[in-house]
Amino acid sequence: MKVSMIMPVYNREAYVKEAITSILNQTLSDLELIVIDDCSTDCTVDVVQSIDDARLRLIQNPVKSTLPLLRNQGISLARGEYIGYMDSDDIAAVDRLEKEAVFLDNHLEYGAVSCHYRVFGDKNFDVRLPLTHDDICGQLLVRCVMNYGGSLFRRSLFDKGLRHRPEYFVCEDYRFWTELIGQTKMANIDEFLVYVRFGDHQSTRSSLQDTEKLAIRRALLDEIHVIAFQRMGIALTESEIRSYNDYLQCFKPEASYSEAEKKEILHLYQSIRQQLQQTHPEFIAGFTRGLSNRFPFLNVGELA
Repeated sequence: MKVSMIMPVYNREAYVKEAITSILNQTLSDLELIVIDDCSTDCTVDVVQSIDDARLRLIQNPVKSTLPLLRNQGISLARGEYIGYMDSDDIAAVDRLEKEAVFLDNHLEYGAVSCHYRVFGDKNFDVRLPLTHDDICGQLLVRCVMNYGGSLFRRSLFDKGLRHRPEYFVCEDYRFWTELIGQTKMANIDEFLVYVRFGDHQSTRSSLQDTEKLAIRRALLDEIHVIAFQRMGIALTESEIRSYNDYLQCFKPEASYSEAEKKEILHLYQSIRQQLQQTHPEFIAGFTRGLSNRFPFLNVGELA
């Protein structure tokens, strides 16, 4: 079997059929779709069971779980050469899996691939991601630049024991991608192959309204950035790491930054860049681009 797709689902009766159909109707037909129901209380299971396709496998969990554990469960059940994820409220372009599988077939040094995505629903906008491995790794020091719900992996990565961290109720994808730094190459296909639904039903959006969860999210993001630094051989002081994380997680208008803050951000950039020059100079351009996108007052041309 070529591809195993994993789709955790909870109370998605309104959207899950469209998501499932977009996978089963792919131009690449040698696949299985593992739908893991996490104790839905609506008619989600009935909707899934109404779909007649031998490639669809429905797993009904008796006890409520978490998204990382559900994905780990799917990995343990997968039989495909490649393993991918699909969110239960999104839609895949009809040739998504064919294009991603062909990429991995033709680039043996790459273990993971994803793509650009279009957001629709309450908001509508396009998200373009960096394409090359070097650019991706550099920008991972700033933010997550791989599309989890549009990704495909070699199962060999999971055969080596790679799994999702259960403590990450959010930012799980960001942590996962940073762990791949140094293990394999990553790429994004220069096409919009996934349509991501934007709405109030999303767990990430609801968690941002919870003060306690927001604090945990900030701590998890801090940890992710530290891991990324470690994987790239960058050693910052505790004070520098704290300042870097604080700036990344403080979103405010450009005009609100004082000259002292701008100078400190520039100092942090220069400190990280200097170390990258010694350890991974190939990531400098991506890091510069990522930080400049985050802080527009840092001019790429001047910093490169």
